[in-house]
Amino acid sequence: GMIESTRRDLLLGMQSTTLRQSLDENYKDAIANLPNSHWYQLDLYSHPKFFESLEASTSIFLELLTKIMIEGNYPLRFGDIHGLNDIGKKFRKMSACEELGALKLKHSDRNTKRWMTFRDQDPSNFSSLITGTVAIPLKGRWLEIDDEGNPYTSQSQ
Repeated sequence: GMIESTRRDLLLGMQSTTLRQSLDENYKDAIANLPNSHWYQLDLYSHPKFFESLEASTSIFLELLTKIMIEGNYPLRFGDIHGLNDIGKKFRKMSACEELGALKLKHSDRNTKRWMTFRDQDPSNFSSLITGTVAIPLKGRWLEIDDEGNPYTSQSQ
């Protein structure tokens, strides 16, 4: 029934570093107390294992979302009970890239935080799930462009 389904979903979530930290206070404390020499603490964002952990966390979320999409007869599918399809794998990678960008922004220096938003991250890892059209960079910083995407000039401000 519903309780058993929720229990299975929570157990699946415990396999994700990110989800488990929100579900398990002891695990969250253990992560916080890792030695500085652990890969999770060293140059975290550039370490391949960190990106792999982001993808793994996203995979678990997508498995749960795929189940809901199937049950709700949603026309776009990320996979089935056997795993993610190509669209699901593409979404997983883009989601992990988005999360990595958000974490880099969160831990960036004060000067960068004054102008940078999530929209200013490198768009090269993002494309349409339907058409494959690749995202293009903005013509300027998000906070410095007008509604048409053009940088403000002294006349347009």
